[in-house]
Amino acid sequence: MSLEENAQTAQEGYAAFGRGDVPAILELLTDDIEWIEPGPPDVIPAAGTYRGKEEVGRLSRRWLRRLETGSRSVSGGSRLITPRRYNQETR
Repeated sequence: MSLEENAQTAQEGYAAFGRGDVPAILELLTDDIEWIEPGPPDVIPAAGTYRGKEEVGRLSRRWLRRLETGSRSVSGGSRLITPRRYNQETR
């Protein structure tokens, strides 16, 4: 995929988050997705490694309760940045 195609896919993903449309989010991912959410799980409950669409779907539903997405992405070179902010419960 080109950078422009990646940027479009990211925009589609954030738009799906904005609609609360988890099936549309998962359609953008490969079946062997591995999502790593950093942090110590004893402090950040969502921290961990999520494998496959089912696990990433559970994480996505959890995020949907907290996520605020940016309205634009910035791309340059081989990088794509899309601002996001969400509230995280910590222990």
